[in-house]
Amino acid sequence: MPSRFAVLFLAVLGAMAQQTPGTLSGIVVDSAGVPINDARLRLVDEDGRQTNLGQSTSTHANGAFRFAGVKPGHYFLTVSHHQNPGPLGGPQIGIRVEMKPGQETEGLKLTFSAPTVVSGRVLNDEGEPVGDCHVFISPVAVQEGSASRLHMAVTGHRGFFRIDSVAPDRYVAFTRCNAILPTEHLLDAVPRNGFEARSMWMPVFYPDSPTRAGAQPFAAAPGLDPHLEFHLRATPVNSLTGPFSAAPGVRWQEPVSMEIYPADAGEERRFASISGNSDEEIGSFLFQMAPPGTYRLVATTRDRGATPPATANFPLIVGSAAPAPFPIVLRPGIPVSGIAEDSLGSRLIQPGSNVSYVVENTPTGAVRHTVVHPAGTTTLDSADAGSELFATSADIDSETGRFTLPAVPAGRWRVRCRLKYDRTYVESVIFNDKRMECGVIEIRGAPAPALRIRLAPKPNVTYKLTNQPADPEKKWMVLAIPEQPLLTEQDDNVAEGDPESLKYASRIVPGRYRFIALEPDFAGSRDHAPLLRVLAPKVDPIEVQPTGGQTIPVRCFTKAEVEKAITTYLYGDTPPPSAP
Repeated sequence: MPSRFAVLFLAVLGAMAQQTPGTLSGIVVDSAGVPINDARLRLVDEDGRQTNLGQSTSTHANGAFRFAGVKPGHYFLTVSHHQNPGPLGGPQIGIRVEMKPGQETEGLKLTFSAPTVVSGRVLNDEGEPVGDCHVFISPVAVQEGSASRLHMAVTGHRGFFRIDSVAPDRYVAFTRCNAILPTEHLLDAVPRNGFEARSMWMPVFYPDSPTRAGAQPFAAAPGLDPHLEFHLRATPVNSLTGPFSAAPGVRWQEPVSMEIYPADAGEERRFASISGNSDEEIGSFLFQMAPPGTYRLVATTRDRGATPPATANFPLIVGSAAPAPFPIVLRPGIPVSGIAEDSLGSRLIQPGSNVSYVVENTPTGAVRHTVVHPAGTTTLDSADAGSELFATSADIDSETGRFTLPAVPAGRWRVRCRLKYDRTYVESVIFNDKRMECGVIEIRGAPAPALRIRLAPKPNVTYKLTNQPADPEKKWMVLAIPEQPLLTEQDDNVAEGDPESLKYASRIVPGRYRFIALEPDFAGSRDHAPLLRVLAPKVDPIEVQPTGGQTIPVRCFTKAEVEKAITTYLYGDTPPPSAP
């Protein structure tokens, strides 16, 4: 009869054998069977029961990859490559892998589908090709100011363009041409300073709309390689000029950045803008070839270093007739001071709560230094068009709650606050003794009124998954999609865990949200924003109250449901036979 020690020893050996790691290897190729170099692979625990963040590796020049030390279990393997993007910019390949104890899995072949291509032609109003035109496509709901998902091509002399490696998504297209009209001027002797163009090709959104509001979204996906055709029209243009100067005390060394851009421009502002030039010696500026429209003019110094920028920022209307000269005056920013306090008006951070100590060893012995950390930051983002041009931040003093933004240009600003003690949110913004809706303030001139940011404790909420998953131990990632911009910075991932752990209270900024739950391994492999815009319409918005104590119902979306939603978003209800 075996001893109890022997039985225990055998049990331990059996348990160890069940945890013997294995290896996973294979090759990544394109649709023609050519090996893909530098493809990124990520292996994540599919059951969501492990706490590790997964393993990552990249392919070699021969397309080969290898994961070592893979514990037994079910995994989700994703493959990404910059020339083979997947739907909505995520990984193109995602497969389930089961690893048994000590398993040596070899020869796994992963094949990318053929890249999506967007092509077309740019023609003038007489049907003739137009060369040297920049054609841009951007996702329908891409975040403003983000250039990571923009694609661009330039037309040749026959007007054709082709954009390769396009991520499957829904896009809008825009073109702007460098060619000027009328071309007969080019046959004349060009004066020393060039001739002044009187017309140009109108910037156009597909199909033939002068504004983004008239753009027609189109799907680009495998089996749907779209062909676009732009038809340009001539539009009159004028030069804008006038005196250029600066307020007393304003100095700069680098050339001044100067541009006008359509007032309703979104992410296309960067390629719809018109650059101007200033001549400081004679005190004048010049913008050439400005079509009729409503614009915003922005001029700013851009010297590096501690010198705050001086700016000019104002709306501008350009008509069909040449406008009268108008001035541009660079002015220094305006100091804005304020205080962050709780909703009762008391001090936000108690003395000593944001202090740490550093010990330095010296020849005479150890010396302890006190380090006082900021309580957080106050940030002003421009609420006018072109918000990416300006952003200014200041630390919040941990002892007094005060902050000072030394140089804020005149204009409309949205106040945001982020505290290192992440249990409060911006309850209201008080400026000039008024509560500002949506946290937007307007700086007009010095001295600026004091800014008061009232904060309150974030309410506690719990989450209940409405469509209970089959596996009660499976983890889920709860994502909150705000209906309106938040004054307090907050990640979209507000909770994570199995259905039982989601019943415990967690904090969130009050507001109106759409809540969804995704499998962490699947959601963690991609940028959430494009996926959320597809799933958000499938759930109703919920108002999170400041009082807390709510139980938020959350709908779960499995991998299969997400993939079906993406396919419907791209192809509609009847995908073509060639769709993956």
